[in-house]
Amino acid sequence: MSTLFTPSCHCHQHFNGFFKCFITMLTNVLTFFVFHLCLALSVSGQSPLKFLRRFEKLDYDSSSVSSAHARFKRSIDSRSDPFPITISLKYLDKTFKLKLKPDSSSFSSSHAFDENGKKKNVDLSFLFDGQVEGESNSYVYGSLIDGVFDGHIHIKDSVYHVEKIVKYDVNQLKPAYHSIIYSGIFEENCRSPHVQAKLYGQGEQRCTYSIDEYSKVDGVCQIFKGMIQKSILSMFYLFHWALLLSRVGNCDCCMLFFLNSTPMKTSLSGCRRRDSHLKMKLRVKRHVDSSASSSCGLHGRVRRTMQRFQRSAVVEEPQLFTYGSGHQWTGASRNADEAMQPWRKYVEKVHRDDEELSDRWKRSADGLYDVRTCTLYMQADQKLWEFVYNHEGQRNSERTRNEILSLFNSHIKAVNTIYEGTNFNGIKGINFVVQRTTIFDNNTCPSIVTPDSGNPFCEENVDVSNFLNLNSIKNHSDFCLAYALTYRDFVGGTLGLAWVASPQPSGHTSGGICEIYKPYSEGSRRVRRSLNTGIITLVNYHNRVPPKVSQLTLAHEIGHNFGSPHDYPPFCQPGLPDGNYIMFASATSGDKVNNNKFSICSVNNISSVLHEVLRQNPNMPRLGSSAKRNCFKRRETSFCGNALVEDGEECDCGFNQQECRQRGDSCCYPRTHGGEAKGCTRVEGVQCSPSEGVCCNKSCQFITSSAHFLCRQATECSTDQYCKGNQPGCPLSDAKPNGTRCQDNTKVCNNGVMQFL
Repeated sequence: MSTLFTPSCHCHQHFNGFFKCFITMLTNVLTFFVFHLCLALSVSGQSPLKFLRRFEKLDYDSSSVSSAHARFKRSIDSRSDPFPITISLKYLDKTFKLKLKPDSSSFSSSHAFDENGKKKNVDLSFLFDGQVEGESNSYVYGSLIDGVFDGHIHIKDSVYHVEKIVKYDVNQLKPAYHSIIYSGIFEENCRSPHVQAKLYGQGEQRCTYSIDEYSKVDGVCQIFKGMIQKSILSMFYLFHWALLLSRVGNCDCCMLFFLNSTPMKTSLSGCRRRDSHLKMKLRVKRHVDSSASSSCGLHGRVRRTMQRFQRSAVVEEPQLFTYGSGHQWTGASRNADEAMQPWRKYVEKVHRDDEELSDRWKRSADGLYDVRTCTLYMQADQKLWEFVYNHEGQRNSERTRNEILSLFNSHIKAVNTIYEGTNFNGIKGINFVVQRTTIFDNNTCPSIVTPDSGNPFCEENVDVSNFLNLNSIKNHSDFCLAYALTYRDFVGGTLGLAWVASPQPSGHTSGGICEIYKPYSEGSRRVRRSLNTGIITLVNYHNRVPPKVSQLTLAHEIGHNFGSPHDYPPFCQPGLPDGNYIMFASATSGDKVNNNKFSICSVNNISSVLHEVLRQNPNMPRLGSSAKRNCFKRRETSFCGNALVEDGEECDCGFNQQECRQRGDSCCYPRTHGGEAKGCTRVEGVQCSPSEGVCCNKSCQFITSSAHFLCRQATECSTDQYCKGNQPGCPLSDAKPNGTRCQDNTKVCNNGVMQFL
């Protein structure tokens, strides 16, 4: 960069040589000046609020909400009101009345929390979900801390984000408003209406600044427009200067001078048609949807290095890896895992519970076990802790902890919305639950970092691949995936990195979901790593990443863990107007139709890995390192779309309309359908759905007693039972008289149940 702007040249005595030298020097000096001026304009407005299309300030009475929250926590009967907290928010001409209830389902029932390596009890009663009053197909989730809601509102195909203002303006300790609500994420920056009209045509303005910001920026641009148009610079130097400006950052407003030139406009149009890369450059380094900005770190040399490492697994003597009555480890594996011993009890309990349910595990027609929950280990390093501590944490350690847990919750909720809503070629209901969380504060890093430091992330200056390696050094075999979140501004705008799974046996290519801690060759050394890992950062080019973008980044990196590379070929990278899919190499804003979906390419790749994993017995000992391991668990929460009526559902006929038709059920809305009604609810006007029980017919009516429909046959201790026309399920059977002999006179009936004599 320094040589580019050095105002020197070899002048010739001939006038033409001197003239050319003078012009070159003048061009470089002016370019240097414009670059720094535009850089100052860019840096002076780093607040992400400037890049929002529109936001509204929220100043509702947080103290009354906080009081209602406290009353609910003290309430003896917390079930008296299903939605104890109500908050009204205004956005444009809309009013959203949020009806909230406590919900910590993103965290496992056996969730363990530790701070700086010390296990602590944590109260998650500040986490909520709910709905918008009057919006049947709505979903709300987030947190309530000191009466201020921070979260997300889903209504049909629209998503609204609510955030605390202190996240972005640390100087406002007592601002006039406590939070903001917005819908669209930023798309372009530093672009005046005049420039937008030049670049996109009338009626397609995409700028995000306010009118006074436009005036300030346009005024500067007009100065340089006049200077250049009056100069004697040739078109070549104009074009050269324009290209320089287009490379250096957020300043396409200063390209206005040559866009107003008819000859140059014609030349530029021709270049656009001939060179799509130039077109991308001239549209400025975007915050999203450009390989020149926010992106996944899995490309080029990094990708090739990771692939070589994944293929270097060392096959040792078979090591026994079992769940249940204690983990069994052999040799070096046990020694390397001593640091994890304090956590064995809670992990073993989870696996014992699964063993008790193993006889209920089912395999589908294609031989897949019906386990769909991927357990997560979520970590926050000291960089993230420090940033949150100084912003929404308000320099309070307990509040900082809750804010980070809230951040984990919102990210997992968002990821679950995506994965649960995707049909991976017949595999439905994939979901995630946090089994363990660790938060490191800045007191955990000694002045001299050693391998024995409790915090593995203490190194200050690490690139993204080495930060992933720091997460992979620890043994994470107890989890499906282990993620670390940080606040480090990685080179090149990288937002995340993760190991990519392969459908091949683990002995060929290791990494991704359910991978165990095992040895690999690293040059002449043998090292142990957990390749079921990933990382994401919440800062990009000195700006905090909006939650929607970081949530999609987490979904993207987990997509790698599940076996999807970046989207290709071109038909899986459609671009505008509908946008690119989740596994596009660069970050997306999240507000296009495709941004929250997996492409068919990704669905096929992920499905291949899931079929290999889910056909393994979830409780089978792991021998050696060749076979895939099935570490998935049974779900702890209900899932709309699995044809089982669970808590919170009126009915459940299946995932989509095709499945419901196959079951002869036109009485229930499936999980995905074209209407506005909420999935797993009855169609308006019907009595019941066949999914609720055998006493509901295909006409959505109760089967009457006059039909004499046998719904349950008699047993040795109970009588036949028939539908009675007042409920969809089969009524309880009548018991035969107590003392009735049964099972070859070896037992007797007692209240309908067989007992030994």
